[in-house]
Amino acid sequence: MTKALPGNEGWGAKTGNLIKAAFLPTVYNADRLCETQTRNTDITLRTNKEIEKNRQQLRQKELVLQEFQRQANLKFQAEEGNSNRSLQSEIARLNREYQTQEGLLNRQMQEQLANINRAFKANEGKLNREHQIQLEIFRAEIQKWCVEQQKELQLQLKTLDAQLARELRIYDRQTSIEAIQEQKRQNNSPIWLIAQDIVNSNPAQDPIPLRVFLSPPSLQFDRSGDGNDAAKGFPDMEKFLGIYLQQFFEKYSAQKRPVEFLSGAWTSKFFHSQAATKTMFNGLKTEPTLILESVAEGDIFNLNFGYWGLNWATYRYKSPIPMLPWREVLFDFAKDRALQWQAQRDAYIAEGNSGEEFDELFGTEAVNSFLHNLKIIEKERKCEAIGTDPAEIPRPYSIHKKDYQRFQQFIGVCHCLIAGLLADEYFFLHVSPEVRQRPLLPQLLPDLLQDIPSEEQEQLVEIAINFYEMLYNVIAESESAWIPELKLDLAEGLLDLPDQRWATAQIFESVKAWLKLRGLSVPSGNKEILDALDAVLTIDDLKYVGKLNSCFAAVGKSHQMSVIESCYKRAIGRCQEEKYAAAIVDFNQVLQLNANLANANFYRGFAYAKLEQYRAAIEDYTQVLRLEPNHADAWNNRGKAYYKLGAYEQAISDYTQALNLNPILPGVAHNRDVAQGVWDEKKRQQRLEEEEQQRRAEQERQRQLEEEEQQLRAEQER
Repeated sequence: MTKALPGNEGWGAKTGNLIKAAFLPTVYNADRLCETQTRNTDITLRTNKEIEKNRQQLRQKELVLQEFQRQANLKFQAEEGNSNRSLQSEIARLNREYQTQEGLLNRQMQEQLANINRAFKANEGKLNREHQIQLEIFRAEIQKWCVEQQKELQLQLKTLDAQLARELRIYDRQTSIEAIQEQKRQNNSPIWLIAQDIVNSNPAQDPIPLRVFLSPPSLQFDRSGDGNDAAKGFPDMEKFLGIYLQQFFEKYSAQKRPVEFLSGAWTSKFFHSQAATKTMFNGLKTEPTLILESVAEGDIFNLNFGYWGLNWATYRYKSPIPMLPWREVLFDFAKDRALQWQAQRDAYIAEGNSGEEFDELFGTEAVNSFLHNLKIIEKERKCEAIGTDPAEIPRPYSIHKKDYQRFQQFIGVCHCLIAGLLADEYFFLHVSPEVRQRPLLPQLLPDLLQDIPSEEQEQLVEIAINFYEMLYNVIAESESAWIPELKLDLAEGLLDLPDQRWATAQIFESVKAWLKLRGLSVPSGNKEILDALDAVLTIDDLKYVGKLNSCFAAVGKSHQMSVIESCYKRAIGRCQEEKYAAAIVDFNQVLQLNANLANANFYRGFAYAKLEQYRAAIEDYTQVLRLEPNHADAWNNRGKAYYKLGAYEQAISDYTQALNLNPILPGVAHNRDVAQGVWDEKKRQQRLEEEEQQRRAEQERQRQLEEEEQQLRAEQER
């Protein structure tokens, strides 16, 4: 069946083709190619005929379409022409109507604008003068608001930092406990016995106490079993330092600066230096901590500290007193005591007494000790004279118990000085603003340094002051708005020092910061600095000025700032410069501080009058006259204000009162005559107006009578 279908082959033909291709491929391919060409030729012819037929049909349709488009275009062009002509006519009509209406509107608008301009110009001056006062008040308020907002924002940021640190502390406690337990297991911490108790204590105390650990030069009971052989010969002072520092830190705790001194917590000198600090930091990083580590090696003494605040990323380790030749310090105490004994003996003999009697007071052993030390001192002088270092010769000084005591106290002072500086840093810089405390060490320095020579005292005080200035520079980066007050706090803390120069310097640093905060230039001299401050004080600075004056009095300075005087002088100067609105703002502050200052009311009334605020001026002049009834200028000026308001009768009365008090007051008589003339003319005009009103009323009455008579006659005629 499929054999009869064109283009199809039966299975027999296909099989034959396969055999043919297998055995005679060349022949088969030639036959196959010929057949394919013949078939393709037939297909191409048929296809071309179809394409030509379709092309002719498409051409006919294109011709029909083109004719249709031509007819449509002709019709559209005709309609478009008609529409354009109609549209142009309508546009022309609308333009004529618009131009007519526009001219009318322009004339009306110009008339309205002219009226508005006249009214605006009439009121512009008055409005400007009224707004000047409000603008000056706003300017003062905005400056105050900016400073207050800056302070508030800086406090909020600091408070948020403190809250975040406390939250992180709670979060990190578990990690710290795990670190402590590992240290306990490995026995590699000098304080692991109490570390976990520290982490678990005081979870909500504010401020968090500063924990202080002491690692003395040598330990009486070292759990490692090995003492500090390098410290042999160094005086034993573990207990002394513990008691000395405990008494020092009690003064901090009594002043709302909680310090927990853990004397005896350090169990072994086997742990020391940065390694010990790092180990403790890993366990106590959530607790503010200070480590005081003193090390004696041979004749050298080092005082180091490790320190960190709440949740610090790392610790701080420093050696503030390195390589101190402690034997030389001990020798200095022995030499000082020997020289004092010699001076006392010479003075005793100079008074006519016997040297033997003086020696008997001390005893043979003590005298021999003093004489022995004096001989060594003389040897040292000879060495220095020939340029030799005295340390190179044998100097077997006789060391007394008092020399050891003074040396212990010296080492204790060094520990307290370093501890005090770092404790002040913690309670000033690393706690929340609500519990921040100014440095306390300056108040303690006089007692702490009383046995230290004056030259060394000054050097130690200078070190402390420089450290505090660094702290204030740090806090100025984030809390610049509070620096003036904080500097005054520091000045108050320095008042206990014998040398008042330090407190005075901080007072002027406070004033400089105050000027900078307000964008004002800072002069070079102290007098110029105070003058610059005096020129800009306002009522908002009362608290600061009160504290400033207290500090000035404490350092013996007679200069006292006065807010009311500053505002008054500035207001008078602004009146002279014709800045009346600004002057009124200053006078407002003066009268807020002293409502009975007549001159302030008088000049504020003068400023109000210059701004054409006559009612306000009258109120001020009236207050002046309540306080000083015989103030002729106030009577005169109030008369002028009444005159400006058209109150001529009151003006004449005030002018008369001014002349009664001061008959030669310039211009008053003339002003009264003018007011009297205007008042007389006004009364005459009022009289004429009243007569005119009476005449019109009479005419109206006559008209009504005539109308009534006419109505009556009309009724009678009906």
